[in-house]
Amino acid sequence: MSYFFNPSARVEHLEHVAYYESQQPGLGARYLGAFDAAMVRVCEAPHRYRVEFPPNIRRYRVPGFPYNILYRQVGADIEVLVIAAPSSPELLARQALTIQAEARDRRDSSMPSVAGAA
Repeated sequence: MSYFFNPSARVEHLEHVAYYESQQPGLGARYLGAFDAAMVRVCEAPHRYRVEFPPNIRRYRVPGFPYNILYRQVGADIEVLVIAAPSSPELLARQALTIQAEARDRRDSSMPSVAGAA
């Protein structure tokens, strides 16, 4: 199983790397290593971690850094939805639900309409 980023999560992730590297040389690389290790664990057993926001958004904490990864399984892959500090559970919930709704809207708009269907 592999993972991919929701576009906003990719931006968050790259901002975290840049921030840590600006604070101390090598710290951005340590963050990347911790994030990669976290995603290895998530990809090994994505259902091991409890559903944080129904119906299928789960959470995993990045070890050694103050971030939670919110993710969901999409087919055979994992989609990283949000990477944020755990101090804002309401914000995490809003972000996760917004992303889930956007994905549903994209999926619905990509489905061909059937002419004459009742």
